[in-house]
Amino acid sequence: MKYKKYDKFLSKATNNYRYSDCIKKDVRYVLNSYPGLSPELDNFVFNDGSEKKLLNLKGTIPVKYKGASYNIPVCFWLPEDYPHNPPMAFVKPTPDMEIKVSEKVDSDGKISLRILTTWKEDPEASVNALITACITAFGRNPPVFSKPPLNQKLTSKSQIRSVVEVRLKAKLNEEFMKTRAEIDSLHETTKDLLDSQEALSKHLTELQELSKVSDSQQETLTTLRTKFRNSIDSLTSLLHSGINPDEIIHPQYPLQQQILCAYVEDASADDSIFFLGEALRRGRIDLEVYLKRVRQISRKQFMSRVIIERCRRQMGLLEISKS
Repeated sequence: MKYKKYDKFLSKATNNYRYSDCIKKDVRYVLNSYPGLSPELDNFVFNDGSEKKLLNLKGTIPVKYKGASYNIPVCFWLPEDYPHNPPMAFVKPTPDMEIKVSEKVDSDGKISLRILTTWKEDPEASVNALITACITAFGRNPPVFSKPPLNQKLTSKSQIRSVVEVRLKAKLNEEFMKTRAEIDSLHETTKDLLDSQEALSKHLTELQELSKVSDSQQETLTTLRTKFRNSIDSLTSLLHSGINPDEIIHPQYPLQQQILCAYVEDASADDSIFFLGEALRRGRIDLEVYLKRVRQISRKQFMSRVIIERCRRQMGLLEISKS
């Protein structure tokens, strides 16, 4: 088989490839299927100007067009992460050929087929499958055509017209494809701009709504601040007026006055018992003194609560809960 003579070359050329075994297997299959191709190791120049030494398959592939067979010159560069990423495929016209620009091949000879755009989703994708796709596509529309010999003497108008037509068609087709690509790019840019405009309009509407809410909250805050300041002014005025706190509440009836006085004594008794407990805890008084004082205060507190209950009954008020 043809590929056997390239075994040593392939082993050396794929040293820097991550999946060298897979590459050697695919390349051997291609070399055995297409005798017009040969492996080479050369520098590939990327779009950013950087270079990398890559393995490529260069030569011709057989294409049938309108019943005749043609050998189309091509070159397939295998990236370092092949087969995860597709090869870079090019048509390489000989000096007596010109590239026929189309959707499948640009003016630089770069091949653009569906298999290259869906490579990662296709488990059957390989360099051999790519070559098969090229043969099928080129069989419908050849990527190159022959240049008329420069030394051929054009003696008739029909010959001149034929040559001019071929060149004009090629040039017009190239310009058409370039213009079409530019129009497609403009359509995409226009779509992006319209989408951005819609998004900006939506954000602007949201900001306007937030601004309205903010203005409303600002008005509410201003109103509350005014009320707060007025309350502070009123309290400050009362503080400076010299009002006696005991004179603020004025019971209307004698029974209410009795309830108020009894309630004050009841609350005072609670406070006294609390502070006596604190004094006992800290050792300021002994237990005997504590118990004596608590008994005295409790008797007074009991009488205060009795007075409160009796006065409330006489006034027809609800009884205080015992809980």
